Amino acid sequence: IIRRSIHKDGRSRAYINGYLSPLTQVRALGERLVNIHGQHQNQSLLKSDYQQLLLDAYAGHHNLLLSVRNDFEQWYLLQKELVALKGLKGQRDKLALLAYQIRELEDLDLKQNELEQLEIEQRALTHAESWLALSNQALAALHPESAEGFESHKNYDACAAIHQALTQVQLLKAHSPVLSMVDELLKNALIQIEESVSELKTFSDSIVYDPKRLGMVEERMSTLHAAARKHKIPPETLVDHLNQLKKEAMTLSDVETALSVAAGKLQTLEAQYKKSAALLTSSRQAAALVLSDLVMQSLKLLEMPNGRFEVHCSQKSESVFSVYGSDEIDFLVSTNPGHPLQPLKKVASGGELSRISLAIQVITAQKMTIPTLIFDEVDVGISGKTAEIVGKLIRTLSLQTQVLCVTHLPQVAAQSHHHYKVEKHQTAESTTTRIQCLDALLKVQEIARLLGGITVTQSALQHAEEMVQSVV
Repeated sequence: IIRRSIHKDGRSRAYINGYLSPLTQVRALGERLVNIHGQHQNQSLLKSDYQQLLLDAYAGHHNLLLSVRNDFEQWYLLQKELVALKGLKGQRDKLALLAYQIRELEDLDLKQNELEQLEIEQRALTHAESWLALSNQALAALHPESAEGFESHKNYDACAAIHQALTQVQLLKAHSPVLSMVDELLKNALIQIEESVSELKTFSDSIVYDPKRLGMVEERMSTLHAAARKHKIPPETLVDHLNQLKKEAMTLSDVETALSVAAGKLQTLEAQYKKSAALLTSSRQAAALVLSDLVMQSLKLLEMPNGRFEVHCSQKSESVFSVYGSDEIDFLVSTNPGHPLQPLKKVASGGELSRISLAIQVITAQKMTIPTLIFDEVDVGISGKTAEIVGKLIRTLSLQTQVLCVTHLPQVAAQSHHHYKVEKHQTAESTTTRIQCLDALLKVQEIARLLGGITVTQSALQHAEEMVQSVV
């Protein structure tokens, strides 16, 4: 049960079996439950893609259509990949440049974080002389024997001075316990000074004053900075840049292999697509013959005895692939003797188009699995005996599926199993629409009204009753 409530403010809600549902879901379900054939579809019938849709619906080869679609989509994706690879192939000239750049950077024997290490070493070598002098001055003040080149200061020794003070304090603290703290402080000071001397000595010994090495370091740094400027990158990213160049070169080198693999796979997919498309073509051609014959028979019933109809399947160019296969579908018709078959849109008048459309829709609808069909005034442009035949055709169709038919023709309405009358009532304040299910008596009266106009005569009633009674 599908229900939709529409409020005065324009808001609406849709329900499926009592559950609130989005309109998109309701619409998708509705397409599986109801198919509407209306006047506008007479114009749709003139379009080649709609003609193909009708033929496929009649043929019922859903699996073949799906197979063609899948093969086409695989072929299309690989085709795009091949175009991208060919674009890379166009950059093959760049491979020589990449090889030169890689060779040039590899010759530098780059190491990760090398520049940072060089900068540290360069700073140490540059300041070695001044750092050595400063450390020796500090050592000479603390412990002259550890200093180099500062003999003139050996008359002062911080360590010896503290040792001497500590000896004197230790002699005095026996007489004054207060000096015990002084003794402890001097001992700690001596330890810290000795540790300071040791650290300064280690630092001093590590200082290397080597002008030759400094020149080599600065030359290496200059080389790395020059390479970075040439490649327009920060010097610290040289190693990463080299790896990126190698990766790009590898991709370009593998293009030929990738192209060869893709081309071979594309040939396989093309063959598979053509095979699927050929099976679809065969199915369409077989269905076209049957559909053409059935429509021809219907046209004779619809008072078009000289009408000829043919579903024509022609092949597209072999190089043109489509998700719908390789066929061009055309509905060809000739309505007069001696006239050649021509596309439907070129030869059919309004009345003829209505009859042809109805014949095709009735025949194709029999092959569809949709449980409800709605014909919305598809009988426009016909009357008399032809209208009665149309009514019989629709009634025959109703034996296979539920049919709702909107009509103003008494000949069609008389064929119904159930008759509903729809009326619109207007007042100054509002417009309302009412639907009424007619019983047997009211049905005869309504058909008489359709036959006779405003005034329903006895003869019109009699004629209407005869029409209803004649329905088998």
